[in-house]
Amino acid sequence: MVVNGVEVHPVDVRCLEDMAPVYIVFGNNGVFSSQWGIVDQNRQVTIHKDFTISFNERCKYYGITEECDKQKKAVIVQF
Repeated sequence: MVVNGVEVHPVDVRCLEDMAPVYIVFGNNGVFSSQWGIVDQNRQVTIHKDFTISFNERCKYYGITEECDKQKKAVIVQF
């Protein structure tokens, strides 16, 4: 998929590096529109222009690279 001239690939947001750019697409027709943001791994959120959103399964995340560090994927901390 190409967004604003940048090719993006589906990713597991938990695999992305801290502060990595991410494009988020919401699964339902909610009040939020698809948009760019950055990853905050410490808080397990993505930060966007007007809001932050916790990592969740109702959104599709796209990153600039399609690689994923398998070790990071295995370590998910929930509080």
